[in-house]
Amino acid sequence: DITNRIGAIQKDTSHAVAAIGGIAEAVEKLNGISAVIATAVEEQTATTNEVSRVVVQSKKGVESIAQTVKVVSLAASESTQSSNQTLGASQSLAQLATKMSGLIRKSA
Repeated sequence: DITNRIGAIQKDTSHAVAAIGGIAEAVEKLNGISAVIATAVEEQTATTNEVSRVVVQSKKGVESIAQTVKVVSLAASESTQSSNQTLGASQSLAQLATKMSGLIRKSA
């Protein structure tokens, strides 16, 4: 009877060792999967950081372009005002030239 019990205990021990071995293999696989996931997360973080950096640079570029457009628009407005002033002066000179021509004809 003791021999049978010892055999049963040995059999149960063998099953327990095999089960522990299976658990150890599963834990090892989970560690491998965790390492792959951690690597993927690091790569995703690096990619996200690069995208953020590019977005910030793009924002600065767009702001610079907007400022340049504003300056060009202001210069165009000032140029239009100057052109209008030049046109007014030219029209005034033309009127004076016409009056002078008429005066010269009358006195001749």
